[in-house]
Amino acid sequence: MIPIETAASENRTIVQWDKNDLDNLNFTRVDILGLGILTALKKCMEYVKVIYKKELSLDTIPAEDPKVYDSICAKDTLGLFQVESRAQMNMLPRLKPRSFFDLVVQIAIVRPGPIQGEMVHPYLKRRQGLEKVEYPHPELETILKKTYGVPLFQEQIMKMAMTVAGFTGGEADELRRAMGTWRRDGKHRLSQMGEKFRQGLIKKGISAEFADRIFSQIEGFAEYGFPESHAASFALLTYASAYLKYYYPDAYVTALLNSQPMGFYQSHTLLYDAARHGAALLPIDINFSDWDNQLIAPKTIRLGFREISGLNKSVSHAVIQLRKERVFFSFDDFVSRLKLHFVDKSISKRELFFLAAANAFQSIHLSRREAFWKIQQLQLSDTLSLTFSEESGILPQESEKEKVFLDFESFGVSLGSHPMKTFKKEKNQFGFLTTQQLSHCSHHQRVKHAGMVVSRQMPPTANGVLFMTLEDEYGLSNLIFWNATAQKYKEMIWSHNFLLVEGTIQKDKKSKVIHLIVDSVTSL
Repeated sequence: MIPIETAASENRTIVQWDKNDLDNLNFTRVDILGLGILTALKKCMEYVKVIYKKELSLDTIPAEDPKVYDSICAKDTLGLFQVESRAQMNMLPRLKPRSFFDLVVQIAIVRPGPIQGEMVHPYLKRRQGLEKVEYPHPELETILKKTYGVPLFQEQIMKMAMTVAGFTGGEADELRRAMGTWRRDGKHRLSQMGEKFRQGLIKKGISAEFADRIFSQIEGFAEYGFPESHAASFALLTYASAYLKYYYPDAYVTALLNSQPMGFYQSHTLLYDAARHGAALLPIDINFSDWDNQLIAPKTIRLGFREISGLNKSVSHAVIQLRKERVFFSFDDFVSRLKLHFVDKSISKRELFFLAAANAFQSIHLSRREAFWKIQQLQLSDTLSLTFSEESGILPQESEKEKVFLDFESFGVSLGSHPMKTFKKEKNQFGFLTTQQLSHCSHHQRVKHAGMVVSRQMPPTANGVLFMTLEDEYGLSNLIFWNATAQKYKEMIWSHNFLLVEGTIQKDKKSKVIHLIVDSVTSL
């Protein structure tokens, strides 16, 4: 029916027409959502079966486990589907989900534009008993009762239109479509439906003022509306990922790493979180690693070749294949066997340097620097020869900071110290607080803090406000830069990965959610 083309990614094709063009031509369109979390969950359950001898599926994971909800409310959601972002983590202690439907609401309510829709605060206040639950019309109580009189889902809006405004089923669906095209077509189509909606309410005896207020809620809702059925499907995956992370954090992080790219965080953040949950991380090694990361025993993860930046997959497969015959007992043994394997093709020193950079020769008692030295002596830049020109002698050992940063450069994480632990001198000099210490600070307290940048976000709806997440050995911290500060320190914020900041603590009394309002920035 329409032209397609091969995409840049392997085994993918692109439909050349825009999805809205298909709608305009009245083509039937079925959207199939491919979620990386499904791959991760499947792999995780396979690891649980092998290592823990426990068979699990989405059908058999125990429902409504209080301990799982405890972990969610405590914001232990890094790596979880849908509830791992900064905004979601900050909402969790306020909404305090204790049931599956609470998770459905959690997912639906944290969307772009909820503040404009004026849905979040009324819902939270009514849920906490701080505000009286009111319904614009008695007939709306059955529709809005489970969300405390606040419309949160698309289905609720459609039922409101049919029950109170006199819409037919077809007209309610047209309203749904108008909300879905709010951003693309502007207000015109929704306003047309809105006038009909207003008049329908007025006919029911609702005042024009009240009708305007309800429709203004719908306009706000259209900015971020979520079908309840969609949110429920997502909530099932959120709960499953939370259950697996709580009971099998080692299997869960291994599955996440082997399902990349996906999610909100880079590998190092996921691995440091796993370490805080008791997992032991073993290094990449030519004699032990596979392509994927492996859960080799409870709480023990061996990193795989896939983590090495730049390494050709064919080289890692050759290493694994050769190792099945017998282990490598020396560098000469490794190089000569690899050379024979690639007899019809040349293997470059570059591939060996990738392995050396990852410190993958430790089992044959070769340090990173010694491996670099030996590889450099191999004759020719594009093919291998076993002629060595001179012995390395005694090479100086890497400092703690060198080791950390060389590890990060090669495979994105350091299995020694967390990078922030290498800034002892700076910590003594500037007296900055750790993430752990920030949790004990009081509202409006002025502090210094430092960390490794995990994410920077400047949402279109935030009017130039920048949200940043820093990480240290104890966890994550949330920073807010008002527009003027973000502009003043723009170069520093966007081009440096380790920052020292100063600002004022903002702490919510009830939820204990902490933000640091930053007013000055320095690079560590």
